[in-house]
Amino acid sequence: MYAVTVFAALGVLDDCHLLSRCGKRRYSHHLKSTRSTRHPSHPRPPPVRRLILFDRHSTSTCRTLTFGCHNIRSVANKLDDVLEVRCDLSIDVLFLVETWHDADSVSFRRLCADGFQVVDRPRPRTRTASLATNHGGVAAVAVPGVRLCKLDVGIKPDSFELLCVRVSSGVSFCTAMVIYRTGPISQLFFSELSDALDRVTAYVDPVYLVSDVNIRIDRVADPSSRQFTKILSADGFTCHVTTQTHDRGGLLDVVAARDDSSASTVDVVSVRLCDRHLLRWAAPLAKPCLIYSTMTMTVALARCRRLPSHSVSVYTLSN
Repeated sequence: MYAVTVFAALGVLDDCHLLSRCGKRRYSHHLKSTRSTRHPSHPRPPPVRRLILFDRHSTSTCRTLTFGCHNIRSVANKLDDVLEVRCDLSIDVLFLVETWHDADSVSFRRLCADGFQVVDRPRPRTRTASLATNHGGVAAVAVPGVRLCKLDVGIKPDSFELLCVRVSSGVSFCTAMVIYRTGPISQLFFSELSDALDRVTAYVDPVYLVSDVNIRIDRVADPSSRQFTKILSADGFTCHVTTQTHDRGGLLDVVAARDDSSASTVDVVSVRLCDRHLLRWAAPLAKPCLIYSTMTMTVALARCRRLPSHSVSVYTLSN
């Protein structure tokens, strides 16, 4: 939640100047003097109504959303680090793979309690009573004001983990298909991937393929790399990651957008949370406009200076 709080406290000065990073707007301030040292023969002056002018839209409040994708390798052990990275890089929607979580994850419940929206898909366990680490898992996390909706594309692949999410902000929408694949490469993977892409390409909204496929896309002569790129091209997708995404080299993580979507540069950032790098890009979704609300509180100034207390209007804004 983005918030700006403006306190109007008028004391012995005749004028009050308020500064805010938001645009021009007039607010009224009611001053109620309660000085106890006033002589009884002097009538109490009427409340003073002051108009205060400050900038409310000096900077744009509507901007494009920032997406991120990262192979986290256990969100439970790195949740605080993930939140810090999200804040430092101003990421609004973060896609995570290899979350190593189960249903009703404590980490995701904590995010929901803090106002985030979470859509996840843990890897199904073969033994429900097992206490071993549940490797795999994919999830999407969005800041307050951005809505996530899990989509059913009508396919449950066996060769990779799939999470399809619709991201909406105001009247802007897009679809993200999050994929995590590990293990030996088989023809079943390419068949199921092609089927999944065929289903989402019919969507009118911009579509992203966000994946950790564990295929060396940078090796153009590799048969698996050529077949993967061919499937993307057949469905009108282009990979926008051009540099290595692993500490030891290699392009293993993919952010692909449909050709009719606005192309965006994908930044590859080393955040040192594991041996994978974080992918960051701008999405064609407008950040929701801020909503302004008001409340009133009373502030008592320092009595040692014999200043009266005042009724103060506090203006907050949030999205």
